[in-house]
Amino acid sequence: MNETFHRRRVRRVAVLAILACLAIGSASAVAPSTAPAAEATPGDAISVPLGVKRGSGLRAAGLRISALKPARLRGGALVLPVTDVSLPEAGKGQLVLAGGLRLRSGGRATTIRGLLLTVSGGRVTVTAKLGTSRRVLLLGAAAPDGGVDATRLAVSVTGARARLSRAAATGLSDRLARKIGATALGTVRGGATVYLPPVAPAGSAPGNDPLPADQDSLSRPASAVDVTGASLRWWLRDSWVEYIANGGYEPIALGSATANVVAGSVHHCADVGANSPSAPHVYAVDLPFSNGWYDAASGKAVLKHGGGARFYFPGHGIDISAQSAELEFNGAQSRALFSFSEAGAYSDRRAVLGALVVDSPPGPGVAGTYRVALPDSTGEGVFAGFYTAGSGFGCFEASFTVAG
Repeated sequence: MNETFHRRRVRRVAVLAILACLAIGSASAVAPSTAPAAEATPGDAISVPLGVKRGSGLRAAGLRISALKPARLRGGALVLPVTDVSLPEAGKGQLVLAGGLRLRSGGRATTIRGLLLTVSGGRVTVTAKLGTSRRVLLLGAAAPDGGVDATRLAVSVTGARARLSRAAATGLSDRLARKIGATALGTVRGGATVYLPPVAPAGSAPGNDPLPADQDSLSRPASAVDVTGASLRWWLRDSWVEYIANGGYEPIALGSATANVVAGSVHHCADVGANSPSAPHVYAVDLPFSNGWYDAASGKAVLKHGGGARFYFPGHGIDISAQSAELEFNGAQSRALFSFSEAGAYSDRRAVLGALVVDSPPGPGVAGTYRVALPDSTGEGVFAGFYTAGSGFGCFEASFTVAG
């Protein structure tokens, strides 16, 4: 066994016990009150207003303002780089801002630093440390098109009109020995998305993994006809999604795929944990149709789709992508294949995700749901070591049409 593969297997064994707990749907195990922060994309920033016009708010006459690096002053606002992004719960996003502000009045001075912006329920709140105590600094209403997007791991504020809070006004008044009112300051703008490194970094060595050799596609019978259109929704295993989200990252749609945030209570697969949390997550991904064929005589069909999903949990060494789905309907040999990549191990390896459990052969215009069963061998498949052999891994909801 080579060293790289050995390290990977040890790491997977370490998380297996955690995943086993998640599989039984324990709400307390997968729904903490806060989630780890993830690094923001370089260059993302928030503009915090200091006054609607010169002479108002924190731009009042007699107040001298200077930025604490790496923040900077620009056009009557303090522009602060975003260092971290967190989506601690559905509909709530938080941004950690770097730098701060120093205010002087006469011989008095105080600092505002450690800013944390929260977007939730159409409201924007900025807390900060005034001197040594943390207080609510700004309060505002978020614009309708601003907010939290779990499918993009993004938090944005497109135009929240903010006011200095009473607590902050009182604190600043005391520290600067002058009256500062809880007044309108202007509009908060900006946002940030989570920084994600390349799916498969350069230098990844093929072969250091448990994936079998590339899989041959199902042969097309002479009597088969072209599939002209198809829809495919991949419902991901609920406990896997909750586990990834517990690390601060939702499953990420790749290419032209579309991520869907839905409540766990409406998860479509039959094997969803009975006690699965109802909190919304990216449980489903829509994969766009590429091409395929259907043979009425044998009931066989192949559906090929683009896009995919990425599962990213750097704290536990997980960075797995599945793209270019191929569903083969072939009786008891029905299966789902993807091109898999795992950072540091392999890139674009064609392999079986699992068998497709089909109650009846699909046909043109017939929508169906097909359960995924992972490979029977614990040493095969991209999720070997994560789940026991033959375990379910969600399901596919599919339908298609044919020529003629």
